[in-house]
Amino acid sequence: MEDKRVLVYKVLFRVQGKLQRLAKTYLDQFNLSSSEFGIIKYLGESSLTLSELSERMLRVNSNTTATIDHLDAKGLVRREPDPKDRRAIRVKLTEAGNKLWEEVVPKHDDFIRELLAALTDFETTALIALLEKTEKICDGDFTKV
Repeated sequence: MEDKRVLVYKVLFRVQGKLQRLAKTYLDQFNLSSSEFGIIKYLGESSLTLSELSERMLRVNSNTTATIDHLDAKGLVRREPDPKDRRAIRVKLTEAGNKLWEEVVPKHDDFIRELLAALTDFETTALIALLEKTEKICDGDFTKV
């Protein structure tokens, strides 16, 4: 009989892959990759540095820079100098990026709500708690688990 903790890992891995494929298919209609969507969602009404975006998206700076380059070429973001740190560059949505944000983010949230509608409130709360605990384990912060 397979260890339940190994099975948890396998199920999480499969579910994550399926969620990514579903999100990719959904975002295709907006001509966005999941990385591009993530950056647009995080920028919202504010500007962030490349490092801040990378940290939030759990990506290395070089991958974030490449994605920013794609969004810049599409006219959705622009780079600006950071007024508080001359070495840093901030990324901000353009007017077209803001319009896309206003259209895509609420629709994406609706898509996720519909996708996971079969989960009860209790199941959703329990799943969030378990996944957050698992995340802390992955972060190596065993003292807070």
